[in-house]
Amino acid sequence: MKRYDQIPGPKSVAVWKELGKKLSTGMSSLAYRLPIVFEKANSDILYDIDGNSYIDWDGGVLTCSTGHCNESVKEKLKIQLDNLWNIHDYPTTGKLEVINKLVKLLPQKDYAFQFYSGGSETIEAAIRAVLSFQKYKKRKILSFSEGYHGKTRGSLMAVHSIFGKRIQPDYLAAKNIPFPKCYQCPYKKNAENCDLFCAHEAVKVIRADENIGAFVFEPILGTGGIFGPPDGFWEIVQPLCKEKDILLIADEITTGAFRTGTFLAVEHFGIEPDLIAFGKGIASGFPAIVLAGEKSLMQDSDIIILIREWE
Repeated sequence: MKRYDQIPGPKSVAVWKELGKKLSTGMSSLAYRLPIVFEKANSDILYDIDGNSYIDWDGGVLTCSTGHCNESVKEKLKIQLDNLWNIHDYPTTGKLEVINKLVKLLPQKDYAFQFYSGGSETIEAAIRAVLSFQKYKKRKILSFSEGYHGKTRGSLMAVHSIFGKRIQPDYLAAKNIPFPKCYQCPYKKNAENCDLFCAHEAVKVIRADENIGAFVFEPILGTGGIFGPPDGFWEIVQPLCKEKDILLIADEITTGAFRTGTFLAVEHFGIEPDLIAFGKGIASGFPAIVLAGEKSLMQDSDIIILIREWE
C-alpha cells in the first residue's frame, strides 16, 4: 500500500468531504483537528486508508487496555457471538463470572452490581439512586468544578460549564467546589504551609448547606488536567460527608481497573465510596460500565426500579 507524507492523505480528505455533507457536526474536536479516516488497527498502532500508521496514544478514548484486536479478546468475543447476543436483562453465567471476579478486586466486598453501556448513563443511575435514598429531600449534588461526569442531562449538570447550567433539571441543583490541586492552587496558597486550606474550605461549603445529598467526584481529575488531591484532603472531608449522610459517588470510569496501580484510585486516598462507577479499563474498547454500590442502596426496592439498565 502506498504511503503518503501528506496528513491527512487524499483518501481521508475525500471521505471527510463526503461525510461533511451527511453527518452532524457533533464529533469530537480532536477529530476535526486531525481529520483522518482509520481502517484498521493492531495492538497500539492505527492505520489510515492512505497507508499511514500512527501510535494510538488515546487507546480508543482510554478504553483499549489490551490494545486493538487483541487475540485473546477476539477469541472470547467469537465464543459469545457464536452463542448468545442480546437477551434483555436476563442473567447469564458470563455476568456471574464477571461479578465474582470484581468482588475479589474491589476493596469493599459487600457490593451489589449493575451493568450499563456508557459512563453518562451510569452516573445518571447513581444520581437517581441517591435521590431515592434521600427521599427526594436532599437534592443538591456536590462536585468539583473541573470534574467531568458525562454528557446526558443529569450527569452534565454536575459539570461546571455554561451548557451544564443551561440544561440543569428542575429537580436537581449542582454545587461546585474547586478541585484541591497543589499545582496551580485555586486558592493561591503554598502547599508547604497552607494547612490543607482546600479541605477546610470544602468543609465550610458542606456545613453551610443541608440540602447536599451526594458528592460525585473523580479521585484523580481526568479531563480537568490529571491532578490528584493532596494527602490529608479526604481524611478531613470524608468523615463530614458520612456524618451528614452525604453519599460519596466515585467516578472511576477513567481511573478504574488498575489505571493508577491499584484496582481503584480511591484506594490511594482511603476513600470508601457508597457508589462506584468504573468501566473504560475493563472491556477493552467495548461498551461495558459497572455501577457498584452498597447493598442497602443497590437492592432497595424503591431504588431498583430507578437503576435497572434497561430503563
